[in-house]
Amino acid sequence: MKRRSDIISKHSVSLVAGLVGLFTAVNLAVAQNWTPTAAPSRSAYTLPWTSVACSADGMMLVAAGYDCLGCDPQSAGELVLEPVFISADSGLTWTATGSPSNYWSCVACSADGSRIVAATGQPSIAWPNAPGPGPIYLSVDSGATWTQTSAPSNYWSAIACSADGTKLIAASGFGDGWVYTSTNSGVTWRRMPLPETYWSSVACSADGTKLVALDYDVPGIYTSADSGATWQVAGLVDACSSVASSADGTKLLAASSLDFGYGGLYISTNWGATWTQTTAPTTNWSSIACSADGSKIVAGAQRYYDGAVYHSGGIYASTNFGATWEQTAGLGPLAVASSADGSKLVARSYNGIYTSSYSGPWRLTTPPGPEWSSVAGSADGTKLIAAAGTAGGNLGPIYTSTDSGETWMRTTAPSNAWRSVACSADATKIVAVAGRCLPFSPLRSAIYTSTNLGVTWSQNTAPSNCWSSVASSSDGTKLVAADSDYGSIYTSTNSGATWMSNSVPMNYDDYLSSVASSADGSKLAAAGYGLIYTSTNSGATWMSNSVPTYNWSSVACSADGSKLVVAGAFYYARPIYTSGDSGATWTQTTAPRNNWSHVASSADGTQLVAAGSSGGIYISTNSGATWIQAGAPGENWSSVACSADGGKLVAVAQSGFIYTLQLPLPPPVFPSPRLGISPLGGSLGLSWLVPSISFALQENSDLTTTNWTDVATAPALNFTNLHYEVTFSPSPGQRFYRLKQQ
Repeated sequence: MKRRSDIISKHSVSLVAGLVGLFTAVNLAVAQNWTPTAAPSRSAYTLPWTSVACSADGMMLVAAGYDCLGCDPQSAGELVLEPVFISADSGLTWTATGSPSNYWSCVACSADGSRIVAATGQPSIAWPNAPGPGPIYLSVDSGATWTQTSAPSNYWSAIACSADGTKLIAASGFGDGWVYTSTNSGVTWRRMPLPETYWSSVACSADGTKLVALDYDVPGIYTSADSGATWQVAGLVDACSSVASSADGTKLLAASSLDFGYGGLYISTNWGATWTQTTAPTTNWSSIACSADGSKIVAGAQRYYDGAVYHSGGIYASTNFGATWEQTAGLGPLAVASSADGSKLVARSYNGIYTSSYSGPWRLTTPPGPEWSSVAGSADGTKLIAAAGTAGGNLGPIYTSTDSGETWMRTTAPSNAWRSVACSADATKIVAVAGRCLPFSPLRSAIYTSTNLGVTWSQNTAPSNCWSSVASSSDGTKLVAADSDYGSIYTSTNSGATWMSNSVPMNYDDYLSSVASSADGSKLAAAGYGLIYTSTNSGATWMSNSVPTYNWSSVACSADGSKLVVAGAFYYARPIYTSGDSGATWTQTTAPRNNWSHVASSADGTQLVAAGSSGGIYISTNSGATWIQAGAPGENWSSVACSADGGKLVAVAQSGFIYTLQLPLPPPVFPSPRLGISPLGGSLGLSWLVPSISFALQENSDLTTTNWTDVATAPALNFTNLHYEVTFSPSPGQRFYRLKQQ
């Protein structure tokens, strides 16, 4: 099967095992850190991703959902149908497949990720333009092309497939309420002899012979050991929301929500004949998955209200068949999936797709915290300042780091609705503005400064305006601050001790969103609703620029103030413009249109970084001539900063995450299956986990030569652990074996 060239790594991989020794087994512990992947972000307030799946090695991820324009949880805006997305590198990069755009409700994939099956569902809100019942589609080339199967049009609620992707089981909830199976990749389908009801979840063994279907309305789990010819009612009476199966089908797991059930996690080791409730806490469980042998389990719980308080939900994991559990994340997922060995986990949450093994270049520097609004850093990037709070009135702290984000400390700054923070080149002098107000509201706030890296703070004599942005000279003595309500700009020449209003030629209702300053504080730039102003004399006089009229959200400049970059936003996808002559002329860059929230520039203006509030961080290394996506997690980014040389980046998100990035970007990750050797009676066995990219088993008698040849014996798939296996009799002398990417 040929895979799309734009989604697959071209790096050659060779993993060698010698018969002169045995491999040491690695104990795979449950991953403790969950981070958002770079999956495309969607509109706020919607549930963008409806389903997620992964290959046996956890490298190939599949995600499906929809988007919405002008939506919130109580109203129906315009439903935007989307294609299925895949990632071939554990979430580092994502690509839209060639699938039709639709409201996708569930996806599944084969062990190697080459075969993907996706089904349409019933939208949770009565969208005016919602599609009706839909079909099931299948791809046999990792999403490059898709074929509509012969399954009847339905509101599909769940789907699963065998390890080779040829045997399928699908169920409907809002539709006709039946369960269907296919044994020939969807060419024909057969309706199962099961009740007509609301089926919420299905699962199957790796060979596709053992099936399980979950009835959500009336507590009941049905199992079949003969590919659906006959069915039995499993002995569990709790109303469950999700079910999972081990590869051999002997172990079943079930999760119960609090909507209709008792909120427990259950396990069966005899294909559903008897069940035992695990020690997992009682909560609103929504999804469950497990490793191939069933020993490693991951379960997700949604946020819920018990009548008194809100419970945040979370992700829990067990490495001993559910005997003990550990909470690994506080986010409330709606679906989880696991690699065959349980080392890589993936979760679909309200605002993105998370993995426990995200191997992208961005480093999560702190656990989820407040709603970060702004970030700044020293010239060398070692000292960072992050401020929290929003203009809507949410109050937050200010944190500092002196080790490039390794550790953070809360400063003594009062909790406030901080909107912008800036600092001197050495970060000892910090200025922060608080704008506890919505645009044009009567609420006002203040400006605070610190001269000792946030140890102590003082409120300045600046008027209590609705401050939106602040910038600083490199020595921290010259400051400039913008008022978002009345379009006024104030400057200070003594580190904020006194302030002076500048004569900016603006109307009363003009809105200023961002200011920037050269290193010496002489050249200033201000951007806002439909305007950009520059000053070459520290704000004494200002000149309007000839840039197109957009609602500009952020402006930045080089150290000498000659190179400017400005980005547009405010709920619309806007471009990025640059100027190389202090704003006299402007050029639209090739950066994609986005709801840009912030831009930053290196000292020489060649390295630019832009962050979008609707997701995505882009980098330019040639003053905006070309841009590349930085592989950042799909967050709602509020601010970004970079070191003077542009080599260190820091970005903060409204979700409470802070990430750092060291440039240049590392090479992409690629599958690296582990080749194992074990004795099998008088023979030897080689095995490796089914990879998401094809590998050939090769042998050689001498590692000093290049005489590697393909092993003639074709590997067989072990359906109990999803490993490819080759058994052979050892020959005299030494032999070496490796897996080489094809």
